[in-house]
Amino acid sequence: MKNACKVGHLSATDLADYLVQKANLPFRTAYYITKDVVAVANKLGKDMSELTLEEIRGANSEVASINEDILEYLNLRNSMNARTSFGGTSTSRTEEQVKAFQAWLESLN
Repeated sequence: MKNACKVGHLSATDLADYLVQKANLPFRTAYYITKDVVAVANKLGKDMSELTLEEIRGANSEVASINEDILEYLNLRNSMNARTSFGGTSTSRTEEQVKAFQAWLESLN
């Protein structure tokens, strides 16, 4: 599952959210910075969650002094568990979905 989360830069939304909420940047700016960080990750053959602080800072001059807490936001488990809406990827929502499907399968017998 962890390897599947590394496909498609699951943390990209979290980076944009961080930049808007913590760095007080407009979403448009956060989007362009995120695009640059994704480009660096692609160039290095890494997922965003695997980037070092220096690699993130080097992606765009507007994040050259970004706080190291960004690494927590880009952590795959954090990204996964941030999605708590119905059908989301958080552990609790996934467990709910598994239970619902198990009950459905049992009802077929």
